[in-house]
Amino acid sequence: MTEDSNSASSVTLRLCPADQAETAGKTLASFTDTAGARKVLTVAETPGEAEACSQLQLPVDRASLRWAGFVADITDSTESIVLTGPADQVDAEGLPQFTAETTTTAERRADRSVPRIAPLARNLLPLLSARPFGTEERVTLEKTDDGLTIRCQAGSQPAGVLLEDPERDLPELDRVDLRVAAEHSGGFQFALYDPLKADSQNPTVLGALPQGSTFMTLPQPNPVHGPRYPLAFSLHCPNSGGEARLNSIELAPRVSSEPVDSPLTAWAWHPDLWQSRQESVLEQAEALDLDALYISVDYQDGRLQNREVLSTFIRRADERGLDVWAVEGDPAAVLESERPIFVRRAEAIAAYNRNAAPQSRLAGVQYDIEPYLLTGFNLDRPAWLDAFRNTLEELTAVLDMPVELALPFWFAGNPQIEARFLDRLPDSVVSIAVMSYRTQPSDLQEIATPFLDWGTDENMPIRIGLEAGPLSDELHLNYRPAEQGELWALELGGHNALVLLDEPARNPHGTSWRYSHRHISPGDRLSFNGDIQAMQLLMSEVEPKFQVWPSFHGFALHGVL
Repeated sequence: MTEDSNSASSVTLRLCPADQAETAGKTLASFTDTAGARKVLTVAETPGEAEACSQLQLPVDRASLRWAGFVADITDSTESIVLTGPADQVDAEGLPQFTAETTTTAERRADRSVPRIAPLARNLLPLLSARPFGTEERVTLEKTDDGLTIRCQAGSQPAGVLLEDPERDLPELDRVDLRVAAEHSGGFQFALYDPLKADSQNPTVLGALPQGSTFMTLPQPNPVHGPRYPLAFSLHCPNSGGEARLNSIELAPRVSSEPVDSPLTAWAWHPDLWQSRQESVLEQAEALDLDALYISVDYQDGRLQNREVLSTFIRRADERGLDVWAVEGDPAAVLESERPIFVRRAEAIAAYNRNAAPQSRLAGVQYDIEPYLLTGFNLDRPAWLDAFRNTLEELTAVLDMPVELALPFWFAGNPQIEARFLDRLPDSVVSIAVMSYRTQPSDLQEIATPFLDWGTDENMPIRIGLEAGPLSDELHLNYRPAEQGELWALELGGHNALVLLDEPARNPHGTSWRYSHRHISPGDRLSFNGDIQAMQLLMSEVEPKFQVWPSFHGFALHGVL
């Protein structure tokens, strides 16, 4: 294949309903819609005739196709296409197992992982922009990696520096303390910047800028703001002028005089754990100081299997102060064609609980459905979110018991998902376990904060999930628009198909995207890989910070049993 794609070789891409795909050529990719209808992308040497298929002829040979898939809308604002997949997994032909996403300027500005609440126990200065204010223009700034120096000339009008991060708010002020470290020549005032008072130049002064490191008293929440202020401070120069150096600004979680033990739960996915190894799993739970277990249960003919064994296990767990929840997890549950199966399973759980003795009843059901694992999810996210919510409504309608959801961290902080899904959950959803898998305290705090914030606003308890099982490194390949590229975007049957070639070429049917760069996300950034002691150390470090949020409801551990 030449760079201009003038090779005599050609292939035909076809997008067909699954029942016609067998005769359409070799399968490259597929996706499913919310009704359960599957469409298949195939490649063949010659065009086909099936009316239900859409097809497109490409001037390339079959051997040059390395991968194919689908992506959501590509617009003029699309900056890049990112292919993501396990770094060590390929299919039978040695091709990578990628999924594709687009990024735009707007998405970068509203990155779903950016918290809306300022981080705790961390120097905030590197996060804050600094700009001088004052009509006399008597302030100059010098910002370095280790601090900020402010020099003020003498003057009669208010002057100083504004420090802010417009994308973040302060936590609820009655749950944190402010610590400021500085050196200065005297007379400087440190204030909480209040946009509502900006015009009147009447800041909420916290006091004189300290010499050295000290705590400053934060005001009571202003009812006009609600419980939070924006993350913004101002430093005010004395009329006589002077020099100050800010070394750090830190929000410290206010520790209760009476320590609070946060709940600790864990998943036990294999039914064999409670069916034939009851004593072992209960001893492990006791050693980990767990408060609850999520267990998988078996079904047959619309009834729970091993009911007597299950009853005994729950009773024994109850004697040790351990709650037992059933956990159900399958992305297919959101498909209209599959939903009745899972409703019958919910009915079986409800029937078991109705007939069980009080000490042998399940505490609730956790749904770990993860519909975003289906290949069609990102192609029509609103429809899938609606299907997910509809599934939960049908499941909870037959369950007269508490329901918990296991959700990924990026569901919070995303306005579309919050409005379409999170803010409209069934009333019987009593808590959420967030899959916020990170092994570093700062990373964990950053991705967990949006859900803790949302949970506080909505009065929803939030468990922070941690992973201890094996996870592969993840490969990310980034492609940007170009006249010639290895990645082609093609409109086919009303969908955006992608094909990855072995060398750059001009796309005759759409846009071309050229390889830009790659990076690896290490698996050990997400999982403790069996190092339970390291996991426990992390929990002890971040727990006081998370307790600032009333929604924080402990940790949920995956891969420890």
